[in-house]
Amino acid sequence: KDIRVLGIDLGTTNSTVAEVTLTPNTPPKCRTIEIDQPTREGLFTSPLISSVVAILPDKKVWIGEGAKRLRAFSQESNLQHEKNLFYETKNEMGIRKTYYRAPSHFNHSSKIAGHILAFLKESAEKSANTDYDHFIVTVPASFQLNQRRDTLLACQQAGLAIKDEDLLDEPTAALIDYIQTNGLEKVVKLGDKATCVIFDFGGGTCDVSIVEIEADKSSNNITMSQISVSRYHRLGGGDIDAAIVHEHLIPHILEANNLSPFDLTWAQKKEGSNPNS
Repeated sequence: KDIRVLGIDLGTTNSTVAEVTLTPNTPPKCRTIEIDQPTREGLFTSPLISSVVAILPDKKVWIGEGAKRLRAFSQESNLQHEKNLFYETKNEMGIRKTYYRAPSHFNHSSKIAGHILAFLKESAEKSANTDYDHFIVTVPASFQLNQRRDTLLACQQAGLAIKDEDLLDEPTAALIDYIQTNGLEKVVKLGDKATCVIFDFGGGTCDVSIVEIEADKSSNNITMSQISVSRYHRLGGGDIDAAIVHEHLIPHILEANNLSPFDLTWAQKKEGSNPNS
């Protein structure tokens, strides 16, 4: 019997889902799943899902691209951060902070994550027209116990039957993908060991992990042992975007239009020029 596994990358900025089909005596078949996301312009389909949740005035909940686009027009859409608009909440997993203005089932980062996970699970099952036998959710290697606990709570809310061992460290997932894509011989020869340094540079965080990998020649199995991980760093591609905007783009715009740095307010610089808005 085939075993179908759904893997979910619950990211700070973006999330994605992939499935693997395991058939005896056959190489695993992997594919990334494209997800339909509601927007004002109609359905937007992409394997990349913005980790943004918006509660619309009619009580509908949008997750993904549509919610991300509404963030740029939050005042017009009557949306307020941490009341009915939520983003980058992964950074607040594992702490006691609550969103006191939000409805009770949206008032904590783990609950927001639960809504995102449920949306991804249901969308993947609809796309594949099947249920999955197993689920894996990735987390930063640097996530502490309380952050992992909140991730498990989010999984429970989303209806994912997941245990501690089903949380896969993101750098390890990246290494598995690299081996799956490029072949084991690119990393280690059968019968040998190798030590890998993995940089998982995401939209909101940077995770660094040192992993020892051993390839058993007799069984063709590989064993991965995590030697060390970095601290939890809130540094990601969004910070690079912001640096480009504020250190290069805005100064160029000011110079081209003969403006001084004081002619634009901080809000104008942030909301009008920031690629995340």
